[in-house]
Amino acid sequence: MAVLWPKKLPRSVLDDPRRKAEVRVYDRLAKVLDDSFHVFYSSPWLGTDRLGNEKDGECDFLIAHPEHGILAIEVKGGREISFDPRDGQWRSTDHGGFVHKIKDPVAQARSAKHETLKRLNDSPRWPSRFVHAAHGVIFPSAGS
Repeated sequence: MAVLWPKKLPRSVLDDPRRKAEVRVYDRLAKVLDDSFHVFYSSPWLGTDRLGNEKDGECDFLIAHPEHGILAIEVKGGREISFDPRDGQWRSTDHGGFVHKIKDPVAQARSAKHETLKRLNDSPRWPSRFVHAAHGVIFPSAGS
């Protein structure tokens, strides 16, 4: 089983219907990954953009492995996830049929990956070396 941070999800997360998709992914990652993988859930970060303006974000899941590197994952719930190229907007349709505008999950995962790499590279405690890094998106409830 993967090493999980936190080891158990707090009741506030488990009882929140808006986090049902994240709970499903947490449980699945715990089950399918062995203990060489470290899974960090809901990791907030604060950084700066290229102009020096503050930006903050959060990574739903950051998976780290000593040989494979890191993977930043954004999770979006809803029975249908869509992207409209005409207006550049992502949307999630919940199980009640209501449509919600959502942030670009790919951009969120990409930002989390780059911010994690920046922090590693800026840390004097981290030896300078190549770290394989990737980002991805999971829609666990889409189509169900």
